[in-house]
Amino acid sequence: MNERLTELQNWLQANEAEAALLTSTESIFYLSGFFSDPHERLLALAIFANAEPFLVCPQMEVPDAKQAGWDGDIIGYTDIQDPWEKLRKQSKIAV
Repeated sequence: MNERLTELQNWLQANEAEAALLTSTESIFYLSGFFSDPHERLLALAIFANAEPFLVCPQMEVPDAKQAGWDGDIIGYTDIQDPWEKLRKQSKIAV
């Protein structure tokens, strides 16, 4: 995990927050190194105070995220799948 993500996790812990879900392409790039313009599709970075972060992006962009250096888990989804359901299952939270 990179220093920026670690810093955000430390902030979450210090402020007694469980998680942050970022959907801004610029913020995701800043924290992950992966830039995407998903054209109205969900792009998100889930960061947790006490768990590893993961990225949510269209399935066709998963190889690009890995090539950009993201080495954490990635939830890829197709246009016929519900990315929010996949996110809920991965994070075990209600969204």
